Amino acid sequence: MDRIPNCDVSVIVPAYCAEEFIHRAVESVLSQTVLPRELILIDDGSSDNTLNILNGYKLYQTEVEVVVLSQSNKGAGAARNLGLRHSLSKYVAFLDSDDEWLPTKLEKSIIFLEEQKYDLVAHNVIMIEDKDERKNNIAARYRKAANSLFFGLYCKGFIGTSTVITHLSIIEDVGFFDETLSAGQDFDLWLKILGKKNCKMLVFDDYLTKNYIRPASITRNVDNRLRCTLTIARRHASKIRQFGRSSLKGLSFRVVAVHYEAFKGYLSNGQLLAAVSVTLKVLPTLFLETAHLGTTIIKEYLKRGI
Repeated sequence: MDRIPNCDVSVIVPAYCAEEFIHRAVESVLSQTVLPRELILIDDGSSDNTLNILNGYKLYQTEVEVVVLSQSNKGAGAARNLGLRHSLSKYVAFLDSDDEWLPTKLEKSIIFLEEQKYDLVAHNVIMIEDKDERKNNIAARYRKAANSLFFGLYCKGFIGTSTVITHLSIIEDVGFFDETLSAGQDFDLWLKILGKKNCKMLVFDDYLTKNYIRPASITRNVDNRLRCTLTIARRHASKIRQFGRSSLKGLSFRVVAVHYEAFKGYLSNGQLLAAVSVTLKVLPTLFLETAHLGTTIIKEYLKRGI
């Protein structure tokens, strides 16, 4: 197959104990119709054979420069940051170790960055759980939020990490992934980017990533994920407050969404008591967090003399 010359993109793939599926992710990058300049693979302190598998790709005869990095286990955000700091390209794209790209992902995405000057580009996703496959129309939610992409993203969280391609310089400018967050680092980063003045973001209609859902990943560290979601909500409160009462709805949506995701995961695993327990946590958390944000909004209005 004839390929267009490599594009100025570094693909960053963090991996932790991913020996069962890392081949699928890496080979989907090396099978692109437009190849990236470099593929940066980061082992995040795996205890299995992941690092040896990654090192094996350095021996491949390929037009892509394969870089393998290793660190002690610090989480996906820290691993991505390590990759970003080693990147030599103008643009960066992210792929989780258990996902895969369709062959034209880079070819179609890079056009919007190069020719239409977008700052961040993403696309639709195919969600795969067991043998079930469904299409996740992220672009529809993006268009619905067109009047306020920042608030729309905050409420719906519609950007998948494995769909994103953006400028390395923009990530450097907003401060990389926050390594103090053990969950939601990607969500926080996209909000920081969208919070930049005159930021241009696009989610286009093609389905170019397959996102594999493992039931254990849904139910893992539910309390921690919720805590990080609320930390992010407070962090971006200065921008959220401008939406007044809608900001309370947005925060409520985020709280309910993370609980509901966990509820479904527990049920699918047959953990009925855990499902009931996570449901009972929703109302107290909603009350505390919306009260906190509501008080902040009222103080802001009083300060302005409204």
